[in-house]
Amino acid sequence: MQESFQYGYESVYGSDKEQVLPDKDIDEIVGGVIVAINENNHNHLDFLFVKVGV
Repeated sequence: MQESFQYGYESVYGSDKEQVLPDKDIDEIVGGVIVAINENNHNHLDFLFVKVGV
């Protein structure tokens, strides 16, 4: 999962040496979303994830 977040971040903002979502934080997460909000306050669901086996 971390690799997916890193790839998504770096494809938009460029390469980064630090992990965007550290592995220690992933162990505590069971799910979440990334929502983009444009200048007109319109929302767009960019990413939805659920940890399997929880």
